[in-house]
Amino acid sequence: MKKKVLIFSTRLPYPPTAGFRKRILKFSEFLSNMGLQVDLSFIHSDSLDNQLIKKVKKLYDNIFPFYLTNFQKISGMSKAVFKNEPLQSHLYYSGRIAQKLSEIISKNHYNLILWNHIRAHEYRKHIFNDFSVHLIDYHDSLAYHYLIGNNKIGNFLWKSIYKMEGKRLLEYEKNILNDYKMAFITSVIDKYFIEPDDNKIKIIPMGVSRALLGMENDESDENIITFIGKMDYLPNVDAVVYFTKEILPEIDYDVKLYIIGTNPNKAVLNLQKKYSNVFVTGYIENPYKLMARSKIVIAPIRIGAGIQNKILEGMALGKPVVTFKERIKAFENIKNFQDVFAVNSSEEFVEAINSLLKNKTLRLEIGKNARNYIKENYTWKKIENKFRNYIYEVIE
Repeated sequence: MKKKVLIFSTRLPYPPTAGFRKRILKFSEFLSNMGLQVDLSFIHSDSLDNQLIKKVKKLYDNIFPFYLTNFQKISGMSKAVFKNEPLQSHLYYSGRIAQKLSEIISKNHYNLILWNHIRAHEYRKHIFNDFSVHLIDYHDSLAYHYLIGNNKIGNFLWKSIYKMEGKRLLEYEKNILNDYKMAFITSVIDKYFIEPDDNKIKIIPMGVSRALLGMENDESDENIITFIGKMDYLPNVDAVVYFTKEILPEIDYDVKLYIIGTNPNKAVLNLQKKYSNVFVTGYIENPYKLMARSKIVIAPIRIGAGIQNKILEGMALGKPVVTFKERIKAFENIKNFQDVFAVNSSEEFVEAINSLLKNKTLRLEIGKNARNYIKENYTWKKIENKFRNYIYEVIE
């Protein structure tokens, strides 16, 4: 009889348009490749498209969706305030869902439950059984995201909220480790921020598919620069607004900036209205074709943690990626100005872009090094082998 695994996520991990979704889907694939029964339970706040659900059902043995309204999310967060706990921890929690989830787990006797993100932990707290091994995937440290990001926020109110939330998150991230056999996280930097000496926390980075590594470098004659990300997510919005206002006007060449990604918010859409050389694409089924035409991929992320998927993908496509030094700390053995261009300031960002646009030989050399670096370190195949070994440790 197959051993059973349940993956619980507070958000639907499909379609794979964001890093967290790609990660869940890949972990699901790895577990299925091990001959395990893989079920998925998730929370959603929007109506579920029938075609989308059909696609999700093909990926799992069973799915158990739960509906949570936006009002219920706000209500959940308000309870966290009075408990002196992070808002993020209660954002997706519902006692009704916890009860139903507990019944599903008791009925199915799962050998392994993988809780996706710390936002799922409030549900873990209500599961009492001795037959399941519990693992958690932090992805990255939310505390790091909030406490480091706090320095980049000008608004005093939001700065105060970020600081308070960051402190609560750090305590929360440390304390919940006791409820799990093992935890996964994307980088050493994030692990050290939470608990550097805890052997429970295993490094499982993000990866890229071989398809990206095999794509032709279809560089356009135009000076195209691309940015990719979920465009209602604060770190991405901050990045493109900052780049467009501070960096773009200082570049010596006529360039076209393409902002690629789902759900562009008002601040992002306004950039397209104000700047004639900025194009907001929204969702594209295959964004990598457009990225392959670019001369440079940018990742001017000032707020965030973990390994940025946009950097991995840009490098895998053989493109020179320009980012900030803080963003490459999580990358092991990466060589700055050989594999990537990581800078300290706006002035250096402009200088890097000008140098790369001026010198095609340099662009191609950096792009080649970048692709080789990804092949050596961040293919999903290599990550799968590491992941499988950790799973065998806890279920055999």
